[in-house]
Amino acid sequence: MYDMGDLHEYIANAFKQRDFQLLLNSIKTTGNRTMWQRLINTVSHMLGVPIDKHGMLDRVLRNAAELIRQERGLDVKRGVEAIPHAAEAIPNDRIVRLEQQVEAAGLNRGGAEEAYKKVKGKIEEPVPVARERALEELRSIREEHASRGITPEEKEASVNANRSRPVNAEEGPTTAKDFGVFKKMFGSVLDNIRAMNHPGAKFLADAYQRALDYRQQLTGRYTNAIVAAGKGLTKTDIIQLNNAFETYVTKKQMPQGLSSKASSFFKKAVELYQQFGDEHIANKVPIMDKNGSMRLLYKMPWKLPTMANQKIEELFRANENVEAMGLARQEYLDYNTKVLGYAPNEAMTKFESFRKMIQGDLQGSGLSHQDYFNAIRKAAGDQLPPSWREQNMVKNMQRYFDRAGMAMAHYTKVESNHKAMAALGQTKDAWGNKIPQYKEGSVAGTTAVKEALGQFHTTPKDISQQTEEGSSALATGLFIASPGLEVHKLGSNLIKAVLYADNPYQAARSVGYAITHMKEGWNHSVEGGLIKLTAASAHDMFDNSLSIQQRMGGVAKLVRGVSTLAGLTTEANAAFQQIYFEHLLPTIVARANSGNKTAQMKLRHWDPDFRTGKTYTRPEIQQLASTTGAYVHGTGDIRQMPAWMLSDGELSGF
Repeated sequence: MYDMGDLHEYIANAFKQRDFQLLLNSIKTTGNRTMWQRLINTVSHMLGVPIDKHGMLDRVLRNAAELIRQERGLDVKRGVEAIPHAAEAIPNDRIVRLEQQVEAAGLNRGGAEEAYKKVKGKIEEPVPVARERALEELRSIREEHASRGITPEEKEASVNANRSRPVNAEEGPTTAKDFGVFKKMFGSVLDNIRAMNHPGAKFLADAYQRALDYRQQLTGRYTNAIVAAGKGLTKTDIIQLNNAFETYVTKKQMPQGLSSKASSFFKKAVELYQQFGDEHIANKVPIMDKNGSMRLLYKMPWKLPTMANQKIEELFRANENVEAMGLARQEYLDYNTKVLGYAPNEAMTKFESFRKMIQGDLQGSGLSHQDYFNAIRKAAGDQLPPSWREQNMVKNMQRYFDRAGMAMAHYTKVESNHKAMAALGQTKDAWGNKIPQYKEGSVAGTTAVKEALGQFHTTPKDISQQTEEGSSALATGLFIASPGLEVHKLGSNLIKAVLYADNPYQAARSVGYAITHMKEGWNHSVEGGLIKLTAASAHDMFDNSLSIQQRMGGVAKLVRGVSTLAGLTTEANAAFQQIYFEHLLPTIVARANSGNKTAQMKLRHWDPDFRTGKTYTRPEIQQLASTTGAYVHGTGDIRQMPAWMLSDGELSGF
């Protein structure tokens, strides 16, 4: 009765175990129908296709067990039981091949002799009406193959090759045709890449997924940490921090006279920046030096990153006001040579890196954006003239970790992966090493890959485009967001999460644990990047130094605060998802490692590096729970959304 104990086992064995099919066929239910008949009717309703009891679909369902066995090769262990039933399940020409297999295997002696005779007997019997219908279908298929130029010999070779394939052999790459029109339209960008008939497509899609998952981890470790440290800073604290940054960089002294809150933030900024540098070095992230050679980053004392304010970025993005850009450039060069002590050529190289980073200059970078990300790695941490800087030091550090974190994730998971880079047609990696190429070429020109590339490099937008995006986000907040909708989302995500449990008892235990550990869940969701903290606030709408888009974002922040009940629903949602999966994942991992295919499929979806036997430490389970929660909640990027939803359009605001 093992087959009755689990819904998945019940359905699976109903279609692959002959003995279980016979048992179901013997159990009468209401309406004088057997369990097997009810199961067939259920399949009929699911498919939306009425099943003719004399039709081929009915025969396939009834004989699924033997069809599977014969497709994998003759099951000689079942002997007398298997072969007569196989003779009923398949057309005549296949039975002839079975007879040949029996003879070739030497199964014409002992207990198998009876099986051999029964097969011979089936061949010699008059062909039933049902088999005539099956043969007619087979003829029509052959005619179709002939019309497409497939010869009988080619068909036979294909059948033989499939029959000789090992049971556990991996399937070849799925083609776009196999993927299906519906899935191609509504499947995520990465799923569409994986469906390409190219040996490097899966490597590329997995590399992009790993990069975005890693970026989420960096968000938790650095962006969220610095934003949390800056919570509660006053305007006076911000002014003190601006002066402290200048003192630290130019005079190489620890700042004095800061408030306790500002001092705590400054120390945290220095600590996180040093840890971020250590992670760059550990990942062997390269940059190009002044001589054009690639080298590892190295830590410099008395250094902190500064990001350009919106006015400077818009000036160089527009690339129109030549006079203003010339003055700004001279100010940059003077600050680097006269204050920071760089040589003129070094200062000019630093300025060009900044310009490439802001303008998104991809000339010579290739489709992998290596030159662009090299510019980010060089320029994002440089000190800018005081008038150039982002004046809010919390936002300054947040923007740095966001931008430099994306560049590090891209290098670590994509640029350093030769198989993924070859799929993009790149011939050399960031260090100048040669990359072996695929004979099939690259997939770089496809729509899905272009959309994926755009995820890592945002095309610079002018003021009108930024204003349009800000207006769209504001309209969405005003006309769609509401407390009722947010509460509905909380309930919806709870239901989705519960469905990942194997049974109601397991779900109830995990839900109960999550409800009693919500505070811990919230802290872990912040640390794992499941939720992204931001230094933006409703007060931004009154800040004239910000762009129109940022000021509209301040209004949207206010509206969202109302709709989320001051962030209560957002925190509850993230906290529940995080702690629920922390409790559930060890069970899923254990089932996957014991051979459960469903559990393995789930883990490979959340962790492309999962292989049977992999174990996770407690911190790794915590991080995996953040990643899993993001997938359940919705990542809003190429991991889960199709290209047409991510592109600018009527739906982009939603």
